[in-house]
Amino acid sequence: MNCSVDGIIEITSEYKKIIEGNNGLMVLIIIANWCGNCQIMAPIFQNLAFQYRREIKFVMVDADTCKEINEEYDLEVLPLFLFFSRSNLIDQVRGTLPSSLLHEKMKALIEVSSNNNQFN
Repeated sequence: MNCSVDGIIEITSEYKKIIEGNNGLMVLIIIANWCGNCQIMAPIFQNLAFQYRREIKFVMVDADTCKEINEEYDLEVLPLFLFFSRSNLIDQVRGTLPSSLLHEKMKALIEVSSNNNQFN
């Protein structure tokens, strides 16, 4: 999948180093090139990354190229969005989702960071 836009970092390995070294807000998006849902969601990924580029780091991993991620997460349904504050996983959603839900998740992620509140 070609999501090479400003704001999305594409990685093929060592995703754990990126998580462990994260000191802000991050959304890790796990996709696969063969995944129809991922193709449908690609424009939404790009829009989110552009819109929230100042507050949130977006990292995309292809499950086929980064085999070790398959052992860490249940990848039955893709795409998988993992929401991190620093290196702590605080929420996840998967599949084809309305952009309004993902925007709400981004806003909640920013708010939890600024207020140290629970994530919804």
